[in-house]
Amino acid sequence: MKDNVIISSHNLDWESIFLSEAEVIKNQFGSAGFFIDHVGSTSVKNLSGKPIVDILISVQDWSLAKKIANGLRGLNYHISEVCESTPRFFLTKYLTDISIGFHVHICEPDRKWAQDMLDFKAELSDNPIMAEKYTELKYKLAAIHYDDVEAYSRGKKDFIEENLRCSAAKFNVDRLLTHQTAELDKADKLRIWMIVIQFLVAIVAAISVYFNDSIDLLVIALVAFLLLGTWLCLGQFQQRYRSSGDQIRRVVLLMSGLNKMPSEDQQQRIIKSFNVSIAGKPLSREEDRFATREFPGCKRLAELIEESAFWTSDLQHASAKIMKWVLWVSLLTAFVLSVIAIISATHEWLIASCRVLIAVMVFFISSDVLGLLFSYRDSASSIDEIFRRVRVAALRDHPESDLLLLVSDYNAAIERAPSPLPFLIDFRYDGLSKRWNTYKQIKQANTGSQ
Repeated sequence: MKDNVIISSHNLDWESIFLSEAEVIKNQFGSAGFFIDHVGSTSVKNLSGKPIVDILISVQDWSLAKKIANGLRGLNYHISEVCESTPRFFLTKYLTDISIGFHVHICEPDRKWAQDMLDFKAELSDNPIMAEKYTELKYKLAAIHYDDVEAYSRGKKDFIEENLRCSAAKFNVDRLLTHQTAELDKADKLRIWMIVIQFLVAIVAAISVYFNDSIDLLVIALVAFLLLGTWLCLGQFQQRYRSSGDQIRRVVLLMSGLNKMPSEDQQQRIIKSFNVSIAGKPLSREEDRFATREFPGCKRLAELIEESAFWTSDLQHASAKIMKWVLWVSLLTAFVLSVIAIISATHEWLIASCRVLIAVMVFFISSDVLGLLFSYRDSASSIDEIFRRVRVAALRDHPESDLLLLVSDYNAAIERAPSPLPFLIDFRYDGLSKRWNTYKQIKQANTGSQ
């Protein structure tokens, strides 16, 4: 084990072996001030690796590090390396009576060496595609360097460092935009399912008028309650995804517009709020999402809001028009069917038809078609006002106080606005892109002539 590279499939016992060894180490030193973490391949679920448990001991008071290293020698550990510049102690233990070894790394908690081990573990745990590539690399290197542990470790170095660089850039605008798209797309899909379920409830209500048997009606009622429960659950999830996407938008405006980075605590809070993995998805580039090429500052922030308001206003207006047509067509259809039923139907069928129409109206009321129409109109009006205020701010050379108030009002308007109708952005994308490019050209021409 010490001199050869042997890759084993993940063993569920590795975690319990770590916990037992960590307990032994803690008992050896009593109340000594340090933390023990399980790192390395054996700490990542389902990841193959060498059967060696890597243990990170984080020591806040570095004056105790040598004492801890010497104390571990009493537990059959061997001090293999002492690095003063890192600083770091590296100890190993290979027992002949068990098929597993131990590597202990003693570091300060805020040092890069310790943080890299924890970050790499987190990346492997969160990114199954990356973990699969890492496993393939290890098997390949093990086959080549079976009897050369150092060459095997050097072979992994580039992969580890590259992924750590990507991890360090995890909280950047491109990744945030990718997360925003993923969160809002998920929210929109759930919203479609909610509409479908509302329609199914209306169908169930309409069907129920043709049944008189108590058992049949009970089954129909249970189906309706099941659909209602599903609708409520989807609503909770949809709101969670929408809230996460809204939060990311606010952060992107702060970072891309003003080059202001949230604190590390806030970054961690925001990352924890992500609900959808972007592993394997292409990153959304800031340059592709935003047309402005101004450097961070009030002017760039204003142009980010201007572009977003231009697109959002169009989608809200278009959604309002579609909802208006849906409402009028539905009312006209209901009126025509009612007239036909009154003229030609028997008394029983007239009653049944009226019940069906009532069920359909219940669907429209529950899905709040009329309320959605007014919401789209109000939102479009609010965002149009934001767009106008951006242009006024530009004439006043983008005063900071006005822009900060504008950001607050813009975020409030967007978060109150209902999501555009599904697939509308894809349908209108080309035409809206041409209109936006024309608007930019006119704006630049007017700016150049002043």
